[in-house]
Amino acid sequence: MSQYLPELHDYGKTITIDQLLHHTSGIRETNILRLLQDEFYGKELTQKNALSLIYAQKELNFTPGSKFGYSNSNYILLATIIEKVTMQSFGEWLEQNVFRPLNMNRTMHIDNYQKIIPKRAEPYQKSVMPPYKFWRFWWIDFIILIKIAHFPNRCSPHI
Repeated sequence: MSQYLPELHDYGKTITIDQLLHHTSGIRETNILRLLQDEFYGKELTQKNALSLIYAQKELNFTPGSKFGYSNSNYILLATIIEKVTMQSFGEWLEQNVFRPLNMNRTMHIDNYQKIIPKRAEPYQKSVMPPYKFWRFWWIDFIILIKIAHFPNRCSPHI
């Protein structure tokens, strides 16, 4: 992993791309970490500030490969690896390798939360707590996209 993400703490154990894909890496969940950090609480979760939370972690939740533990942090790290390997933004890579080939003409990667997108569908949650309009998770269903790229012969484009 250090080959792709030298900023990631050396946990003394090997973490593989396969473990990131299958949530067996032991890396802590970014959304939990941000609730514990005053500087990130209530702010939109960008890749930049999510990475700073992940890179600050000195321990794993469990030994990589030993068990399953869902973590959006895995998707953030996978997107970062794609950017470093391809030298493209994650959005450009998705457009070129997933959306266009699958004729997903109304699908896009959003990295500018201020951009006005006509007819945009946006998830929401009713709450008596402060509004969480910034809880937009661009990595939802990311595992399907990565599996298509990582295992092209084993994945159908009609998932």
